Amino acid sequence: MQSNISITAPPEHLVRHKHVVVIIPDATRALPTASLLAQFLPQLQTYRPLSIKVLVALGLHRAMTDEELSPITKLCTTYDVELVQHQPHDPQHLTRLADNIHLDPTQPDKGQALPVVLNAHLTCADTIFCLGLVEPHQYAGFSGGTKIISIGCAGSETIRALHGLELLRDPHTTLIETHKNPFRTALDRIASYLNADLYGIHVVPSHEPTLFQGDLHECFTQSIAYAENTLLEPHETTYPWVHIKVSGVKGVNFYQASRAATYVGLGPRSILQPGAPILLEAPCTEGFGQGRGEQMCAQIVQRGAKVLYDELVGNTALPAHINLEGGAQRAYVLAKLLSKHPLILITPDPIASLPSDDIQQFKTLDDAMHALKLHGSNGPVLQNVFHHLPVLS
Repeated sequence: MQSNISITAPPEHLVRHKHVVVIIPDATRALPTASLLAQFLPQLQTYRPLSIKVLVALGLHRAMTDEELSPITKLCTTYDVELVQHQPHDPQHLTRLADNIHLDPTQPDKGQALPVVLNAHLTCADTIFCLGLVEPHQYAGFSGGTKIISIGCAGSETIRALHGLELLRDPHTTLIETHKNPFRTALDRIASYLNADLYGIHVVPSHEPTLFQGDLHECFTQSIAYAENTLLEPHETTYPWVHIKVSGVKGVNFYQASRAATYVGLGPRSILQPGAPILLEAPCTEGFGQGRGEQMCAQIVQRGAKVLYDELVGNTALPAHINLEGGAQRAYVLAKLLSKHPLILITPDPIASLPSDDIQQFKTLDDAMHALKLHGSNGPVLQNVFHHLPVLS
């Protein structure tokens, strides 16, 4: 994404004589983070805060490499700012703010209880700036807002609880939906335990990327209103199959690339005919994925789509010995997709951990088309579905 967007200097009272944390997304988000920080850090320094830390919100993704961090590291060195990567499994870097919060405080005996465990730097901050990308998200409706805090900078047990089957079963835990979404409610409740002022700097990646900034809640509200009008791509008909091409940061592993298939197959006003196959083409240079969340998903996928779907919808109980750590939820979303549509992966190096009974793999598009006898039938090529979500008009 090219960045011609300009950040306005933040209000002075949020910065002067304050401990400040700037949260940034990791390499899985196509945000021009370095260019935004190049504008923002000198503005912060002008107000001479007590301290500034830049915190990489990893969630359960792998840590960013030195090469990936290089432009950000240089900026932090230039402006004498501490750069930290979140560590969701290390108790020394986490603070427990609550053990069991409920999404509805008026009914503490109902619904799922969540622990609130967040990065310790956030609990010591007076002001937190959240740099984020606002795009459709499978569970939160849209990314952005408090998600970068409550998942990106949360402890593993908080992330695990957020991705439990109870929240995933709720029909409002879905793309585009934010107002009745219990997942989004949970994110906001967790972030509310921080004493810091929360400020948003959000980019909506439309044809002309647009920046919103201000109080985090107001910034997110304005961002999603704009995103709903610019990131949905209407189609006038349904199709017997689709070819989705995923590249860039979303195409480096199957865990990320498979999001595109679930967005198209499970999104609102689907453009797919019943049973239509999805051809997903991605390089997947990291295989299934290297982070702990990705590896947990790969393990759960091995149990089989039919087994997972029955557990998701409540036909069978989750076995007591199965521990659903954060990342496992993607396996259940894949199972839901596979209950509706075949998924075919096209990648140069087939991924051994994908069960062949659930997902076919081919090295080329032509091989897949030939095997599925799709030549001559009409199916669109979809690119960048994260920023141009196809919907039936």
